Amino acid sequence: MNVKEPVQDGCIVRVGIELSSDEIQPKIDETFESTRKSASLPGFRPGKVPTSVLKQRIGKQVREEAADEIIKEKLPDALKESKINPIALAPVEDLNFADDGSLSFTAVLEIAPEVDPSKWKDAPVERLIVDVSDEDVECHIDTLRRDNAVVTEAGAEDETSLHDRLTVDMQEVDESGVAIIGNKSEATVFELGSGYLGVDSDEILLGMKVDETRRVQIDEEKSEIIDLPGNGVSNWDVHLKSFEKVDLPEVDDDFAAQINEEFKSVDDFKKNVRDQLTAFSQFQANQRSAAGLREAVIGAYDFDLPPSLLGKTLGDMAERQMQEMGNSADPEQLRQYLTPIAHQELSWFFIRRSIMDEENIEATDQDIEEHVENYHKTHPEMNLDELKVMFKEGEKREQLADEIIMGKIMEVLRNGVKWEDKTVSFMDVLQSAQAQHAHSSGV
Repeated sequence: MNVKEPVQDGCIVRVGIELSSDEIQPKIDETFESTRKSASLPGFRPGKVPTSVLKQRIGKQVREEAADEIIKEKLPDALKESKINPIALAPVEDLNFADDGSLSFTAVLEIAPEVDPSKWKDAPVERLIVDVSDEDVECHIDTLRRDNAVVTEAGAEDETSLHDRLTVDMQEVDESGVAIIGNKSEATVFELGSGYLGVDSDEILLGMKVDETRRVQIDEEKSEIIDLPGNGVSNWDVHLKSFEKVDLPEVDDDFAAQINEEFKSVDDFKKNVRDQLTAFSQFQANQRSAAGLREAVIGAYDFDLPPSLLGKTLGDMAERQMQEMGNSADPEQLRQYLTPIAHQELSWFFIRRSIMDEENIEATDQDIEEHVENYHKTHPEMNLDELKVMFKEGEKREQLADEIIMGKIMEVLRNGVKWEDKTVSFMDVLQSAQAQHAHSSGV
């Protein structure tokens, strides 16, 4: 066997291999004999077709079948000789039987990309620092006030005031006051002062009584209306059908004790609110920073990926999505959407593996035992011995080992990248978390 020098192009390696007549002829003869015993041709009894006739009729087909078997037998030795460790094999190219009976072909192999295990170091990554403002604290306190408000049905002589909940019918009118057919909204409920119809409209609706109608001008860009008919700035007759008086509690020591009896003063209460908002928002910001860390590490690399492995990764992702989405998904559009995601996931796989090798990262038996014991500490209702049995072997143990390894990898990355602090607002983090939740829920 003559193995030529491999030719590499990214993750694709081509190796030319030549086999002499002496190496392949026994297999060809064996294949012809096996085929002859079961062959049936017109004019001959089954199994009695002469070899010479068989070679004339289906010789090419038999030789190709023999070549497949020969390649399967000889290729491992050829790869060992060329010191190639493929992760996938593609169909051979340039298969050729020479006149002297020898066989030559080109083996097409896919190999893992070469990944520099330290190239990610010093990659710039944003670390989000949350600034919880006084306004954020007051806004949350207002929410707690509403949750603890005293709500009563308004009487005929009561007048609307800030924070009351109004139920109104609305009719758009033209400049002369004539109703515009079709542009009507019934039983719309909103809080006066929330800016639902716009700040200017809120002021106009103060002091109304039930069955009273007032005209307001609504600028849809400055209101919170989503589905109200009309375009741009429009005039509306607002008829008050009913409303609830909302009496918000004062923010004082009594209110603080009502929220939690452990609060000794309103200052303790406000400090607790700030601490809670800070802890929540910083946790969410850390989650975003962690995602940014992964993206920055992946972005530090530019290497080819094995085509067949990328195709399988994409196919598996598309299949899972199709199962979740059913007939509502367009397969082609879905694959286009998932292609860059699959590329990122497979890149991360190889980067992660290179870091594991470089840092000698693994999940030891001691690591797993410690994680199981820590889990028991936070879930004391679960029996420790049963937990140990649960994670002794099998899929759950493998999943836990993967989590441990990933935690160690992320720790290495956190200590090696170049962090760049960026201050963000509480509302920015909150809106991002809400959007992420809506996306994950399929909303």
